[in-house]
Parts: sequence; C-alpha cells; structure tokens
Amino acid sequence: MTLAEKIKSEGVRQGIQQGMQQGMQQGMQQGMQQGMQQGMQQGMQQGIRQGLLEGITALIELKFGEPGLRLLPEISRIDDTARLRQIKDAIRVSPDLKDLEKVIYH
Repeated sequence: MTLAEKIKSEGVRQGIQQGMQQGMQQGMQQGMQQGMQQGMQQGMQQGIRQGLLEGITALIELKFGEPGLRLLPEISRIDDTARLRQIKDAIRVSPDLKDLEKVIYH
C-alpha cells in the first residue's frame, strides 16, 4: 500500500468514526428529549389524578359524611382521569350514596 493509499484509508476511517460519534450524540439528545417529555406528561397526569382524588374525597366527606368514605378505596384504584371527573361530577348531582355507587360500580 502506498503512502497516499494509507493516508486516504486513515481519512476514511476517521470520517467514519467522527460520523458515528455525531450520530450517537444526536441520538442520545433526541432520546433524552423524548424521555423528558414522556416524564413530564406522566407527571402531569399523576398530578391531575391526585388532585381529582383529593377533590373527590373532600366532596364525598362534605356531602355524605363518614358513610361515603367507604367508597374511597374503590375510587382510588381508578387511573383514568376522565372516569374520575365523571365520578366527581356525579357526586354533585347524586342525591344519595346509592346513586353515586351506581356511577362508581357500573
């Protein structure tokens, strides 16, 4: 192999290595950004859920007193925030615990 071929070969090798490093850095940055976005979304959902559960607890206690609190373990198992909003709204309009139970268990 001539000196020119060796230099060319070394340049190609360095170019490949440099391209791989840049690709890895870009991939890591994109992965970190996606991970942060997913983490933020999950955190927001968790916060919304927790807020709904606290609101539901307060509403049940105010409207139905101690007997209503027995429903909280079942409600606490619900992860769907839309479902929790539905339950919160039902507390406001339910005249008694039996009506609220229908919404929770059905």
